[in-house]
Amino acid sequence: MERWVEEVELLEEDFRRLVRGCQTMDRVWTSLSNSTVSPRYVDPTIPSTIAIIPSNGHRAYALQKAAMFRKMAVISNRALTDAGGG
Repeated sequence: MERWVEEVELLEEDFRRLVRGCQTMDRVWTSLSNSTVSPRYVDPTIPSTIAIIPSNGHRAYALQKAAMFRKMAVISNRALTDAGGG
């Protein structure tokens, strides 16, 4: 019985980690969507002082990813709560 209880506790903690991870990724992608500078790619022809402004497509992609992780966090949290976890 103790092993069963331990397994339930481990599963609940995994769910909590999943929720926190999704929330973190939501914040990361939201932050990237608001960024004025996109990541620099190694290109010897572009001086390192030049910043590349992200296009609307990059911003839309980042917002889509943020929304996906936000939805995953909500669904996972609801599943944990519905299963009796806390």
